[in-house]
Amino acid sequence: MNEKIIQWVKEQKELLNAEFIGYGYSDEALVQAVTREEQTLDKFVAKIINTIDLKRNEDVEELFPYFENLSNNRRIAFIFREHTKIITGSSNKDGIEAFKKCFGADVVKSILSARRKAKEILAKEEQKKEDEKKVQEDKKEAVYFSNNIWDKQKISQLTAMQKGRLKNSLDKKYNYNGTVMSVKDYLLTLTILNKEITDKMSQWSRRKVNNMSSLSEENEYEAKLKAGRLYRVNLENDYLYEIPKIIFDVLDLKLINEIPLEQN
Repeated sequence: MNEKIIQWVKEQKELLNAEFIGYGYSDEALVQAVTREEQTLDKFVAKIINTIDLKRNEDVEELFPYFENLSNNRRIAFIFREHTKIITGSSNKDGIEAFKKCFGADVVKSILSARRKAKEILAKEEQKKEDEKKVQEDKKEAVYFSNNIWDKQKISQLTAMQKGRLKNSLDKKYNYNGTVMSVKDYLLTLTILNKEITDKMSQWSRRKVNNMSSLSEENEYEAKLKAGRLYRVNLENDYLYEIPKIIFDVLDLKLINEIPLEQN
């Protein structure tokens, strides 16, 4: 180890006592902390020098990332520069070039090649996990929408976000004649004949109209109802059940009013 590195290590150790006092250490705890840090510093310097001298593949590979970002690793740059007498420069590019001069361009090429292969392997493993996850999700989805009431083709064309919104709507629970169940479960208890889209004129209210102050207000109210849309399924005994459009669209039922509604 050359004199400059020895002196640098000595100076670093001299700073430790004041540093740990600043952290609140004292007495025996201070001595132990300083001793521990001195030993860590000695091991750090020895490892850098041994890596340079012995050039063991695993140690060299471990050191390389520091040279890719050498401007933020000044201690390593100093030890390397003083021990090898190779100029490290001021940029990360300079650091890589200094590394090549010490360990060889082929070593750098090998490290980068191994890194690319590792990334490719990791990417394949991640893709495999994603594929397996999708298979499981598809199985769950097939079970969830197994009833013939659902249009499987339309559901398969939905995005993940749209499927999430659909399931959220289907899983909402309400009180149906004293029994709490999800919209999906309730639909499966019904005998559904077909589905229809209507305007909202069925919601027209005489009370609201009577409280209006002008004919234009009434016209605006009716125009709004005519422009609105209700999505409903027709049940036995002329019953109707209104559902959200996102559910309506994936019901595999005949749409009985295929003539476009009046546009306002």
